[in-house]
Amino acid sequence: SPGYPDPEMYPHDQTCGWVFRAPKGHTYTLKITISIQFKSGCTKDYVKVYYGVDQSSSSSSKYCGNRVVTFSGVSEYLVIFTTDSNNDNNFGQTYQGISIMYEAKDIDECKLGYNNIC
Repeated sequence: SPGYPDPEMYPHDQTCGWVFRAPKGHTYTLKITISIQFKSGCTKDYVKVYYGVDQSSSSSSKYCGNRVVTFSGVSEYLVIFTTDSNNDNNFGQTYQGISIMYEAKDIDECKLGYNNIC
């Protein structure tokens, strides 16, 4: 997210999106480190991952608070990070935003039964 990991740069009232498209014959593994405001149901600030490149694709749950989530086995993702207009400072808690690490993995077409490729 913008300014990560500097808490002073934590974005407010924003929606940020990132598209990940693996090279042909590959899938991506995403590891998302989340340090954002927690609210039950993630109704304030949240991260949502779509298994495709637009919001009509199937999606994960919303994630908020402090956690690490991992997604794998898909060649395209859309990650959306949404924040509200304030940063409820829960007992002095500071937030850093999100960090996304990704790795492409080669698909073994032979194991998948694509015999015309092997």
